[in-house]
Amino acid sequence: MIKKHFEHIPTQPNGRERILFPVPDHNETLIAIATDPEATQTSVGLYFKKELLPEKTVGDYRRFLIDYLYDDLMNIRLDELSQKADPPILYGVSGKGQFVRSKGVYYLAAGVQDGGVKRGLDAILTEAKRVKKYGFTQAEFERGKKVALRRMERAYLERDKTESSRYASEYVRHFLTDEPIPGIEFEFELYKKIIPEIRLQEINRLAEDRITDRNRVILVNASEKEDTDVPSEDELLAVFETVEQKEIEPYVDNVSDRPLIEEGPEPAEIVQETRIDTLSILRPRERIVPHFRPTRPESRVYWPIEVPNRRAHLQTRFKSRWPGTIIEPVPGPMTC
Repeated sequence: MIKKHFEHIPTQPNGRERILFPVPDHNETLIAIATDPEATQTSVGLYFKKELLPEKTVGDYRRFLIDYLYDDLMNIRLDELSQKADPPILYGVSGKGQFVRSKGVYYLAAGVQDGGVKRGLDAILTEAKRVKKYGFTQAEFERGKKVALRRMERAYLERDKTESSRYASEYVRHFLTDEPIPGIEFEFELYKKIIPEIRLQEINRLAEDRITDRNRVILVNASEKEDTDVPSEDELLAVFETVEQKEIEPYVDNVSDRPLIEEGPEPAEIVQETRIDTLSILRPRERIVPHFRPTRPESRVYWPIEVPNRRAHLQTRFKSRWPGTIIEPVPGPMTC
C-alpha cells in the first residue's frame, strides 16, 4: 500500500539535511509553575531527562519489556494511592519514552486536588523512594508478568480489529525515527519467550536510574484561584528534603488469593421462552428465582451482541419503559 501511494513521488536529490539539536544536561533542578484561571485540574510532574537508547535488536526489545514491566508495577502502586479514603493524588502515572528526537525522558506525575501539589509530590516521591530502597515484591512481579502476557495475547487475538490509525502511526515512526515494525505475530512470540525469562532483580535495578538528582525538571499546572495554594519553587524543593529524611517502611502486598466467588449460585429455572425472529431477540423470558421471589415473574428481553475474541464484558442492566421488563445484552459466540 505504501509503495502504491508513495513510490511515484520523485526523490529529492538535494534534500535539506535534518539537524538534531541536542538538549543540554544540567545539574540543577529546573522548575516551571503555570497557573490559569480556566484550568480544570491541578497536576505535578517530575521529568528526568535520559539518553535515548537504540531499538534495533531483540536485546533492545528485551530492555524495553523490562522498562515496561517496571512502569506497569509502579502504576499499580500509584493507583493504590489514589484509592485511599483521603487520597493524596487523584491519579498517577509512571512512564519512559522519547522527549524530543535527541533526548529521552522518564516521568512520574500525578493529578491532585486544588491546593494539593506538595502533598501529591510527597506521595509519589515517597513511593518512588520505597521502590528504590526495597524494590517490588515477588508477588507483584509475577502478577505483572501475567498481566503483560494477557494484554499482548489479547492484542494478538484481536489483530484483525486493529484500527488503521495505529498502523499508520507505526509506519510514520518507522519512517521518521527508524522504529522497527516486525508485526504483532513476531512481537507476540517475543513476549512469550522473553517475559518468563525476566528476573525481579532486573526490574528493581531500574529504580537507581529512574529517580536522580541530575537532569531533573518539576512541572506544576494549577488553577488560578484565590483560595488555591500554589507552592513556590523553594517549597517544591523542600519536599525532596522532607522525603529524603523519611523512614519509609516496605510495601505490604495485601492482595487476596481467594476467588471472587467461592461458590456459584444455583441457576434459576426458565419456565417460558419465546423468540422474536424478526428482531433476533428473546422475549419474554420468565424465571423462577430461588431465594428471591418477586410478586410476579420477571420478563426480560435478550439482545445478541458481538463479544471480541476471548473477552467478556460485564455490563449494567436497565429497566425499559415496559413494566416488568429488563433489557440485557447477551454475548454472541465466544471462544474461551
